[in-house]
Amino acid sequence: MGLFGYGGGDEGDVIESSTGELLLRLDLDKSAYRPGEAVLAQVTVINTTDRAIEVRALDQESVTFWFGPFDGLRRVQRQPVVSNLERRDLERGLESVTLLEPGQEVRRPFLLTLLAREPGRFVAQAHMDPFRRLRGPRVGILYSNPIEFLVYGDRLFERDAAGLIHLEEAIGLAAAAAPGDIVMTDAILVEDEMGFYKWWVNVDYRAPDGEVGKVGYLIDPYQGRVWSRAQPFADSMRPAPSYEMRRRPRGESSP
Repeated sequence: MGLFGYGGGDEGDVIESSTGELLLRLDLDKSAYRPGEAVLAQVTVINTTDRAIEVRALDQESVTFWFGPFDGLRRVQRQPVVSNLERRDLERGLESVTLLEPGQEVRRPFLLTLLAREPGRFVAQAHMDPFRRLRGPRVGILYSNPIEFLVYGDRLFERDAAGLIHLEEAIGLAAAAAPGDIVMTDAILVEDEMGFYKWWVNVDYRAPDGEVGKVGYLIDPYQGRVWSRAQPFADSMRPAPSYEMRRRPRGESSP
């Protein structure tokens, strides 16, 4: 559990330090979301001084996201989507630093898949440790501007505890893109070359002319969309750790 930092002007709060030198700002792509919809947040850190400052890059370790009910004090941390390649680099201590010139700002988008999980009126805030693991004295934590958002309407996706859309949701997206009536589907979760997960779905279908075919799709499990068409995966392939292959027959439809 975490509590929001003091303040909350539209432009964020200056770091609480002896020099007050950095500003953190949080922006969301929308003010309202459907339950299960992914939230795109942008975090900006600004050097408000007349000298250059070396800060930690905006990453999973230096930036954290907190949210909770608008009318309550309880705050829960939510992890953004991060490439496994970046996560492994951070675990090995390969973090990056950024040199901010006077008045310069640096920004980064973060995708949050569990921020709008349930209906309600919420407030979110970003925290940043700008000097994490850097040499020199620790100055403090940056607190962004709190920002309100609503979650209401029909549920868009069901997600697991990691924020990925359920296998059934991925199969539904692939089935909707298939060029015929669904006969059978297979699905596995794989890690792509950039370190992000994809649902890989095989669809056996019957075309309107009665011909039976098979096609594969890569499904983005974070934003819930067809990422690309792909060759069907082989039965010998194995899923990512902690996920199992599932094969589920579908009732055949008449052509």
